[in-house]
Amino acid sequence: MARMEMRHLYRHTHKRLHYFPIVASLAWFSTLTLLMARWLALGRPRYPGQANPFIPFISDIAAFAFKPVFVAGCATTSVCFVGTVWSVHHVRYSPAFYGLVRDAAWRKLLSAVAMVTGLVAGACLLLLSVFDTFEEHEKHRYLLLGTFGGLALSSLATEVVWWDETWKAARFPGLRKW
Repeated sequence: MARMEMRHLYRHTHKRLHYFPIVASLAWFSTLTLLMARWLALGRPRYPGQANPFIPFISDIAAFAFKPVFVAGCATTSVCFVGTVWSVHHVRYSPAFYGLVRDAAWRKLLSAVAMVTGLVAGACLLLLSVFDTFEEHEKHRYLLLGTFGGLALSSLATEVVWWDETWKAARFPGLRKW
């Protein structure tokens, strides 16, 4: 009975998993827009340590002008990004969605790598917003590297895992049904 209820729950929740990337992208672009608008409203000030005299990095604006918005935007983006990566790989191997999936071990390993590096990217993005570029410049630089490195590795691993689905017919029942 419990298995039947869980299957019913999965059938309804998997139709809402696309909200993760939508919310993540809206949060990130809203954060960037608000920070740039704030910078323009303040008269385009130049911040200490700003490399480009005409346009500062988002981290420079966030460190001085609007840090709560940056922290909230990064937190929302990182949680939704991790949710996106987890749901993509969880759905692929969950028996409730596609039945028992017998996939190559290397694909399962790459799915795990994608989930772990996605989690690292999300955690680094969250910490990146806390350790601003002015007070914690060195930590900020390493966290930026961790964020972009985690994003790149997670994206690459996900693409390799799902690549076979674009070149041949779907092996999983219901994968391409709307």
